[in-house]
This record gives sequence, C-alpha cells and structure tokens, in this order.
Amino acid sequence: MTAMTELAKPRAGRLRFHMPGHKGKPLPYPLDISCDLTEIPGTDDLYAPSGAIARAQSAAARSARAGHTIMLTNGSTAGVLTMVMYAAPDGGKLLLPRNAHRSAANACKLAGIQPVFIDPGETLDAMRRHPDARAVFVTSPDYYGIVTPLAPIAEEARRLGMRLLVDQAHGAHWNWWDSPVRAGLSGADMWVQSAHKTLPAPGQTAWLHMSAAEDPDLARAILARTQTSSPSYLFMTALDCARDWMDGFGADALARLKDMIPSRWPDGIVDPRAGSGTAFDPTRIVLDVTGRGLTGFEAQRRLAALGVDIELADERRIVLIATVADEPDDFGGLYYAISQI
Repeated sequence: MTAMTELAKPRAGRLRFHMPGHKGKPLPYPLDISCDLTEIPGTDDLYAPSGAIARAQSAAARSARAGHTIMLTNGSTAGVLTMVMYAAPDGGKLLLPRNAHRSAANACKLAGIQPVFIDPGETLDAMRRHPDARAVFVTSPDYYGIVTPLAPIAEEARRLGMRLLVDQAHGAHWNWWDSPVRAGLSGADMWVQSAHKTLPAPGQTAWLHMSAAEDPDLARAILARTQTSSPSYLFMTALDCARDWMDGFGADALARLKDMIPSRWPDGIVDPRAGSGTAFDPTRIVLDVTGRGLTGFEAQRRLAALGVDIELADERRIVLIATVADEPDDFGGLYYAISQI
C-alpha cells in the first residue's frame, strides 16, 4: 500500500470487515427474485436431485475436490448437524475440540452422542486415548484464521477406524488456492464450508462436502431432519453463481486481495501470528492492540465510532474478515481508522 492510500480517510458509509463476504456490495453475478421458486417440474429437488441441482452440486464438488457435495440453505450449522449425526448414527463418542461451533455440541444432544471435549492442540493424543470414538471433529481454520494440519489427523483416523469431520466454515475461499489446503485434499471424510462467510454470497449459503466413499443419499436423508423442507432456490442459485464466478476469477481475486492487505500496521499494533511458526489464513486479519494500551473490546468500540465494523474482539485482539469484495479504498479507510485509535 502506498503512503497516500494508507492515510486516506474512510469513504462515505460504514466499512464492513465482517461477514457476509459480499460486504453489502453488488454481487458479481445476476440474482433475480424470479429465481425464488419451489419444487415444481423442471426445478429439481435438493433432497432427491437429478437435474439442475445435481449438476450444480457436481460442479461445487469439483471445485472443492470432493466426492459429493450438498448445497445448504441453513448455513454450515445444518451441515455440521448432518455430518455429526451421520458419523455416529447410533450414539457413541465424538472427539470434540473446545473451539468447536456450538452446532456440533447441539448435534450430540439431539442424537444422543457422547462428546469427549479435547484441547485442539492435543487431537492426536486424544484419538489414541479414545480409540473407540466414532469420529474426530476439527475446526480449521478457526476464528483467528489458524490452520490445523489435517493430514496426520486423517492418517491416524484411518488407522483407528474413525471418520474425520472438519468445520471449514471460514475457509470456503480455500477452494481457489493451493495453500492453505482445502480439507478434502488433506483426507477429511466430511467437511462444511460457508460460502456466505468469505465469498460473494448471501447469508446462510454453504456446502456440505464428503469423500467419494461416503453415502450422499444417507447424508441428504439426515439433512432433511435438520434443515428446512423448503430450501431457498434463491440461495441455491447464489451458491452456484458464486462458485461459477470463483472458478473463473477467484484465484486472481484472492491474489489481488492478499496484495491489498497491509503488511504493516500503525505503531503498537501487531499480528500475533506473524513469526510464530503457526500456519494461518492471510485474508483473516488479526491484530493485537495491547501495545496501544487498549483491549480488543475497546478497540472495537472506537473503530465502530469511526465507521468501521469488525467481526470479533477479545481481551487483546480484534479480528477482521477480508474478502474478494474488498477494494483498496476499504483498506485505506481501515488503516486510517486504526491509526486513530
């Protein structure tokens, strides 16, 4: 970023550094209310696809390097509920990290599954301590963009006869670059991705992916218990259009996005992940603001007063979501606002 861009005052209106990934800007594809249909001849059926929906899901599976893909119109929550119930249909143990989304714990409650809560950094040890678990659940990336190496977990899961379930809700954009590696290429059996979090797609749009060895008909039957019986055709159209746009332009758009994100921040503000040796998503901006004598919560309030809304704050950090919808002026306004807190 140039010095002029860095010091630019925010443009008119509020800056969105939170989900949904479209950031309130026009979608890069047409989406008309006429797409909002129902199950009539010619529109196909999400729970028994054979036409347009089946083709859209096959295209999404190719982008994700999955064996099968199911579109979700109730967000990744519906997908997490489905894959947990699929992996432990008659109860049993599920190894569940403390940073798992609450939908995973809800699935255990609904299906009579026994959660064994584990430290995310001790997954392999926990698997060896509980070899009778039906599946192991991993969140990668987490809210801070931290990436869990999945390949060794997948290898151990195969050895122990467990399924590897991955919440990759915050990594839908990973399908269009080589690193970080999408879950399917690391050996996951089932994984979810939220298009609405990091792609130009409306809220609630997501995918449930699975390996070729899994049964998509069974997964759809379970999904029908956890998701609306009237899935939005508008959302399914948006999912297919967002996937198509990313297939054509996503790799270049992500490279441009990474170049736009500042490599340095005002004095006293640092990325705590940098230099730590931990792999992380470069489009997830995490800043420790304690060098300015602030908590993350206070920084969030001050940024909001300056017209910048962020995704998350904690005692030390603020977390911002950057997506392909962002422009140089957005980052100029962000840098200016951060320099003022």
